[in-house]
Amino acid sequence: MKSNKRISESAKDEIIDKYLDGATNKKISKRLRVSQSTVERVIHERFELKVKEQLSYECPSIIGIDEHKSCEASFWEA
Repeated sequence: MKSNKRISESAKDEIIDKYLDGATNKKISKRLRVSQSTVERVIHERFELKVKEQLSYECPSIIGIDEHKSCEASFWEA
């Protein structure tokens, strides 16, 4: 087991909950008796996963143009 993997998922969830409630890394580390670097690592790990999830949508291979909108007179007058 890697040294930075010795924290349970439930502990990670608790760190994130406290962080989202506005607690500082220092307060979280004191309350949960873990190092500040562990708190920082967990926060970055979770937010990286969240960003990857949000960016993992499928992109269409062909992008079409709405021809009806481009033919309207008000579109060109703006």
